Amino acid sequence: MISVRETIQDAVAAIELLYNLEAPIRSAAQVLEQALLNGKKVLTCGNGGSASDSSHLATEIACRFIDDRRPFPAISLSADAGDRFWNIGRCPHRALYQWTL
Repeated sequence: MISVRETIQDAVAAIELLYNLEAPIRSAAQVLEQALLNGKKVLTCGNGGSASDSSHLATEIACRFIDDRRPFPAISLSADAGDRFWNIGRCPHRALYQWTL
């Protein structure tokens, strides 16, 4: 049986691996920042647990993550997928996507 201490140690070790990814994480953040400041929209997606992460990230972008700022456009393609695709046979493909995105 894995102890709580071992689980925490595993989590800490996984987080420490992020130090090696600092430069690409900063680069990705700068790309997102420039896109949003230039009026673009962020689309996120995921499968399984990552779908929840996708929805959470889109919400944080749209709903002021840290400071009081204007909201930015962000949509999780994983959230409410049924609303987007249930009627695909009845609506023109282009019209459905224009409505959704």
